[in-house]
Amino acid sequence: MPNNDYPKPKDGGVAVGAYLRAMREAAGISVKDLAEKIGADNTAIWRIEAWKSDSRSSVLLKFVCAVRASADDVVLLMNNPDATREDGERLAHLRTGIR
Repeated sequence: MPNNDYPKPKDGGVAVGAYLRAMREAAGISVKDLAEKIGADNTAIWRIEAWKSDSRSSVLLKFVCAVRASADDVVLLMNNPDATREDGERLAHLRTGIR
């Protein structure tokens, strides 16, 4: 029987979605181009950015890599239940130097 006692994310997901959207925009990549690049459809990108549903981890990881985001930032935001959309955007701006 598998042991499922590993820590679960605390759901700062809305901040993750905002962070990834801001990182995509800073990279100048459209939703369509990103979807093509990572082998997903536009809806998958929109759902990740809006944090509307669970996404396959492989799609999320490809998204992170394609926009040159940090997996550490994603984990940091995801595990902060108080993280807001604005926190995600601020972190992306900090990482990219956008004001």
